[in-house]
Amino acid sequence: MKTYKSLVAVLALSSVAFGGGNISPVTEYENTDYSAAQEVEVVPEVVPEVKVVEPVVEEKVIPVEVAPIASAMMGGYVGLGATGIAHRVSANSAQSNVFRELGCCQDRQMGVTGVAGYDFDQNLGAELRGTFGQWEISNGKKLRNVGAYLKPQVDLGGVNLYGLAGYAVTGSGTTGTGDKEGDFSYGAGLDVTLTEEFKLFGDLVQYIDKGKVNAMGATAGLKYQF
Repeated sequence: MKTYKSLVAVLALSSVAFGGGNISPVTEYENTDYSAAQEVEVVPEVVPEVKVVEPVVEEKVIPVEVAPIASAMMGGYVGLGATGIAHRVSANSAQSNVFRELGCCQDRQMGVTGVAGYDFDQNLGAELRGTFGQWEISNGKKLRNVGAYLKPQVDLGGVNLYGLAGYAVTGSGTTGTGDKEGDFSYGAGLDVTLTEEFKLFGDLVQYIDKGKVNAMGATAGLKYQF
């Protein structure tokens, strides 16, 4: 009987133990882990940043060439200069020389020359000239010369070389065939630029070489371009 009661007690205790199931409370961290396992982690897509590089525009510096002031600029001009004159009358029509004394038959004197001209371009111009002897006159006769010329020229960048070719009338009272005599006249010279308006000039001109008469002049002066 005692053995039977013991067996019944063991069975009763076993029923109580298994009938309640899991009587332990469910902790919060267990529920959190379960929920986290059910969630799908959304990883944001990382879009790489596209860096816009603006094109570099290089500014090309074009050097500006400054042309030298041309001596033979288009336009009109006037000028005035001092002139050494050599005037010779001889039987053999000998050449006069403005730079030295020749003795017989030559008169050297000082005068002034006025010029007025127009440069059509850097290669051609036209000029009027008048020369008047005033001082150091040995024979008492003042030379007078008026001429019109074409003026071919070439500009060398600040220096202008030119020639003169035209017709001139020369008079002094000692021409031998009258007071005035006309003849082909020619010469050469140069201009040196000082500013856009002013330039120095110098030239040598054969006024007349006809019959017994020969005359020439060397002039240095200043021109004004307008």
